[in-house]
Amino acid sequence: MNAPEPRSYWHLTFPITLETQPLPESADLVVVGAGVLGVNAAYAGARAGARVVLIDQFGPAEGATGRNGGFLTEGTALGYARTPALLGH
Repeated sequence: MNAPEPRSYWHLTFPITLETQPLPESADLVVVGAGVLGVNAAYAGARAGARVVLIDQFGPAEGATGRNGGFLTEGTALGYARTPALLGH
């Protein structure tokens, strides 16, 4: 199955070749999804000594992670109409 379109700038400029491997019979931790959260969970589990399996339908960051701007912001989850009333202009 091919990755979703449109392809992100990151994937177009730094293509990744993946090797498929058979799934092991057992694992301590199975992570589904190789986006930022899934890769971080798999990495943390492996660093803690777990036998980790990371699976994804396509590949690392091929979903929403690879197509967003990657912004991390500190702020409010309020809508735009309520934010100025709380924080000012």
